[in-house]
Amino acid sequence: MIDEGKFSNIKDLAATVGVDSGLISRTIRLTLLSPKIIHKLLSGELDLSLDSCRRSFPDSWAEQEKMFHD
Repeated sequence: MIDEGKFSNIKDLAATVGVDSGLISRTIRLTLLSPKIIHKLLSGELDLSLDSCRRSFPDSWAEQEKMFHD
């Protein structure tokens, strides 16, 4: 919705949705994950804890996959 111009920033989106802006920020960061990691999350092969979502992710998908290996 931010990309589409419906909201100008994370703070505005969070206020409208009724959640903390930190939650929106963490959720947006998940869109940068490797497709392989996304597949594992959706299939239930991988479970991300809140702590792991708070850590920074490498930009490289290969490095992310090493970070989240089973």
